[in-house]
Amino acid sequence: MLISNLYLIAAAELAALLIGVCVFLLVQNRSLSKLVKRLRERLAELIDDLRHAHAHSKAAEESAADGTYIKHLDRHIALTKKHHKSLEPGPEIVLDLDPDAPSPRRVAALRYMLLLAEKEACGTEKTNWKVLERKYEQLLAFNTTYGSPSGAESDSSEIDTLREELVAAKKRINNLERFRALYFDLEDKWENSRDTAEQQFNELAELTAELEGASGAEALLKGYQKNYLELGRLIENGVDGASLMGERRTDSNASEVSHLRAVAADQHRIINELQRKLQEAKTVEQTQQIVNDLQGQLQKQIRFVQESETCIQLLEDELNTANKENEQLKSRLSQVPNLKLQMKELRDKNNEYEIKLHTLQVDNHRLNARKPPATGANGEEVQRLKKEISDLETKYAELEEKFLDLKI
Repeated sequence: MLISNLYLIAAAELAALLIGVCVFLLVQNRSLSKLVKRLRERLAELIDDLRHAHAHSKAAEESAADGTYIKHLDRHIALTKKHHKSLEPGPEIVLDLDPDAPSPRRVAALRYMLLLAEKEACGTEKTNWKVLERKYEQLLAFNTTYGSPSGAESDSSEIDTLREELVAAKKRINNLERFRALYFDLEDKWENSRDTAEQQFNELAELTAELEGASGAEALLKGYQKNYLELGRLIENGVDGASLMGERRTDSNASEVSHLRAVAADQHRIINELQRKLQEAKTVEQTQQIVNDLQGQLQKQIRFVQESETCIQLLEDELNTANKENEQLKSRLSQVPNLKLQMKELRDKNNEYEIKLHTLQVDNHRLNARKPPATGANGEEVQRLKKEISDLETKYAELEEKFLDLKI
């Protein structure tokens, strides 16, 4: 009986122990299931993040490759232009496709045009083969027809005309430089003559102080000096106005300033003459005669100053105009970044229009060189080409003007 009770107690304890172990295992299993679930969710998130990162990295590599290729083309375009400039002097790089051009310059021009076409075609994600086809057709047509005799003669005459215009422009620039140097020379000479006049005025004042009636003569000399200084200020203002306006000074104003210069030289001569007479004067009558001469010269000086008021007004107007232009130029400083972008766009358009213009000119000369006159459909085609050439020349002139304005 006792042994059976012990067995029952041992079995009960073992059953309780097994139940406890099962409960513990169930709790651990539940916590492990939650942990596994969280790990699976985290693993799924990591897989998604890895996919997004891989896609982003691939897109970034493609974008970087495209950007690097465009930059590579820009760098080689700049190097090609630099190499073209290092060769012997000649026309622009887009004009050296002429078969008569030297071989090194022609090779540089051809490579430049090919790089431009490649850059324009690869501006997007995919290569634009239509743009490449159009650009290469223009180059092939240009090389095929450019060497015709009529086109060569026309280009030769055009080059001669451009050379004549260039010579005329250089002459105008030299004349303007000489004109500007004239004003600076006038200013320097006036400074020297004014210093000499001051010194001679002091000497005249000392001489008149030793003579009878010195107070009247001294007053006349001071009045004469005042008018002479007013003339000096007038000439200085005229020279400053010329330096501000530069090339826009008119011939009439230049003649007026030259007239003022001549009058200043004449007054300087009169001062020297009066100084000599005062040194030689020994009597009161001679001194009075010199004083009368001074009065006459002062009257002439007053009339001259009155006549110079118109010139002063013109110089003031031109000075105001120069100041307004200066303000406008200052206001345009804020537009420099936009102007640089516009200038780059205009350069690209300029190159494109030059190619089109020369291609159409060659086509036009080739059609004009045919023996039978153009009638019917051919005549309409010729008229259309002429009109297109005229439009392109107009656009080219406008672009060139805008380019010069932006560059200035």
